[in-house]
Amino acid sequence: MPALGVPTEIARTDRLTRYQFYLGLADALFCKAQPTDGHLEELARAFGHDVLNLAVLAGRLLWYEGVTPDTWRSHDLISVGVDVEAYYVMLQCACDIMADVVATLGAKKGQAPWESFHKLNQWALRYPDRLASEFHIVAAHLPWFDKINAQRTAMVHRGEKCPWPGAVPFDF
Repeated sequence: MPALGVPTEIARTDRLTRYQFYLGLADALFCKAQPTDGHLEELARAFGHDVLNLAVLAGRLLWYEGVTPDTWRSHDLISVGVDVEAYYVMLQCACDIMADVVATLGAKKGQAPWESFHKLNQWALRYPDRLASEFHIVAAHLPWFDKINAQRTAMVHRGEKCPWPGAVPFDF
């Protein structure tokens, strides 16, 4: 029986309810995982967990958008700031998991940076020929990621305020 708030595996023959969402990328990683190597399975589980957390945070932020008046600075604005920061951190974590996936599947073992999407992107820009052709999308300037990375860095490492109101983190 599926538990609330936990990514679960469901038989392919089962129909999804309106509260369930198929995450194709995690499923593909599970299918690609070798029985002797649990690394891709671990990445699939971590990615599914991050996507679930992002969905919960997005839902809460959309709820706040509808109920939190900015004019009188309610106590909800503290929660909004924390959730916006958590959203950016979780989004970057999901990107970092994808860096590990790309480094694992798209480059020779130990050659590509795996711990950071930013590092992988910078490496791929310098050495695009070292990356398997199906992963060349990473070897490009990625403005969407630059925005995520810059905003997360500003809030987490530089003490910037969250970009509220009017800049919901998923509007890029």
